[in-house]
Amino acid sequence: MLAILALAGILPAYLAAIATIAVGAALLFEGAAVAGRYRDLLKRVSENEIEATELGGGVSAEALGGLAGIALGILALLGVAPMALMSVAMIVLGGALLLSAGTTARLNDLHLRRTTSDTVRMIARDAVSTAAGTQVLAGAAGIVLGILALQGLASVVLIDVAALSLGASVLLTGTALGGKMMAALTG
Repeated sequence: MLAILALAGILPAYLAAIATIAVGAALLFEGAAVAGRYRDLLKRVSENEIEATELGGGVSAEALGGLAGIALGILALLGVAPMALMSVAMIVLGGALLLSAGTTARLNDLHLRRTTSDTVRMIARDAVSTAAGTQVLAGAAGIVLGILALQGLASVVLIDVAALSLGASVLLTGTALGGKMMAALTG
């Protein structure tokens, strides 16, 4: 919402910085929520330590990228080289999405091991694969738009578009993961 208002010309630099903080916070919270719950699911499904390491890496990238996005957004809001810092934040947040995209697929695989219905497996894999694919595309878009913004090509517009796409991807992925996690924990 903030990025849309900024694209409409309402305080574009300030709202872009606030949108950067919001996307960073969303990534941080999503990473923390998954980290807090995946251990229980892993204990229920498998004792394989490799899976825990692979999943933990994606969660860490998401949380660290979110923290970096928040810090860069706050500095930009305070007026410390705002366009450069927000551009770098989009690159960092996009990279975090790319690195954590496998977490979505991995959590789905862990949950589906407990499901007996082939139809449920197929539907769940399609839904979560779409969310993970969207996360990869949005992450790549954030990186490319951040690099272009660093070059000075309509920086505010590119930052706003990157924040909008990254935020939408986090929302979509969070919804898919949230549904899978709740089903796994309650089932």
